[in-house]
Amino acid sequence: MDFELRTLVIFRIMPQIIPTLLCSTFEEFSTQVKQVEPLFSYAQIDVMDGKFVPSVSFSDVNQIAALSTSLKYELHLMVADPIAEIQKWKSIPNIFRAIFHMESSCDPTSAITAICELGWEVGIALNPDTPLTLAGAFYDLVDVVLFMTVNPGKQGQKFIPEVGEKIAQFTGLTSRPKCAVDGGINKYNIAQVTNYGAELLYVGSALMKSGGTMEEAYRELQEKMTKAALRIS
Repeated sequence: MDFELRTLVIFRIMPQIIPTLLCSTFEEFSTQVKQVEPLFSYAQIDVMDGKFVPSVSFSDVNQIAALSTSLKYELHLMVADPIAEIQKWKSIPNIFRAIFHMESSCDPTSAITAICELGWEVGIALNPDTPLTLAGAFYDLVDVVLFMTVNPGKQGQKFIPEVGEKIAQFTGLTSRPKCAVDGGINKYNIAQVTNYGAELLYVGSALMKSGGTMEEAYRELQEKMTKAALRIS
């Protein structure tokens, strides 16, 4: 394979790695932001309310708003009431997208409308056991469909490979939003996840708790992802 063709193949199917920020304190949050800034253009903030999931994440909007950063933020709303939650975050200028769960208590159309009114992109998330058919009616209204490959609530959980069949079904559609995968992605399974055809891969523990530097962990993930992308082309 010559260089030009090889470059084209990577451009077409290479997923993008997105770091996830799941923190319990402002100190932890600010430290992770500083680690992420040199390598990424945006990060996902995991927002957990202790109701939709058992855990509560750090989500002091005033402190986050006051933190100077070049990063853009995306919100992953693991909360019972996404519409109420986004009102807390609307004053932060570098938020560009919010993803809410189809399993939450709110009407999906109302949540989509509320997010769009803030000028943000919209994503919908599906837990591992949630059927794909639940999201089908909203494909034309959202930018991203996020497939959870763990049960949401904490980092470091074991990857659930059975979700791959659902993801492959989605990526096989001729017209669809972007496909995203979140949960338990690491250097051992990122090649497998790349084969699903997703555009966005969300990574937490494999970057934040790799045992080495974040740059080293990121480069290793990229290398394994690139090799997988070339093999399936």
